Amino acid sequence: MSELTQLKDSVLAQANEKGQLKLERAQHEHAKEYQTKRDQLIHDKEALRRHKISELKDSYMRRMQQISNQQRLTSLNSKQQVLTVLFDGAVEVMNNWSSEEQLDFVRKILKKFEERELVLTFGELTKKLITETAIHQLKSEFPKVSINDETIAKEGGFILTEDRIDFNYLYTKLVEATRNEINLEIAKEAFGPD
Repeated sequence: MSELTQLKDSVLAQANEKGQLKLERAQHEHAKEYQTKRDQLIHDKEALRRHKISELKDSYMRRMQQISNQQRLTSLNSKQQVLTVLFDGAVEVMNNWSSEEQLDFVRKILKKFEERELVLTFGELTKKLITETAIHQLKSEFPKVSINDETIAKEGGFILTEDRIDFNYLYTKLVEATRNEINLEIAKEAFGPD
């Protein structure tokens, strides 16, 4: 019986050893699978966290750009309102120049065209301020300039004409040209060179 017992114990020991090896292998495989899934879960959570942070940053940057654009537009609108008041006032000031100031301006411009034959047409508002004596004086100072008896209705300043080419010195047009240049500069400042 002892052989039988030995055989039995040997078979049982082998079975126990094989079972223990299988158990260890299964535990090792399970631990490896657990660690792989755990690492993947950590990786996925980190990727999700980075994605959320990126979305928040993008949203923040878009909002900051919107605020910056709004500030630029507000600044531009304020500047344009101030300029409108300023330019409207400039036209009014020019229209209200004294007779002598009106004549000084006309002389200054006519000197630039001194040797050219021109027709001078006054704006109605300017013509009302200039006396006939002053007009005769202009004719003697600038003999090549003929002065039109007609005026440009509701305007201050004048137009010089040379062979169908008009040189416009109406105050509204002079101020409008300056306004357009300044508005362009303000737009460049507000929106950058892009």
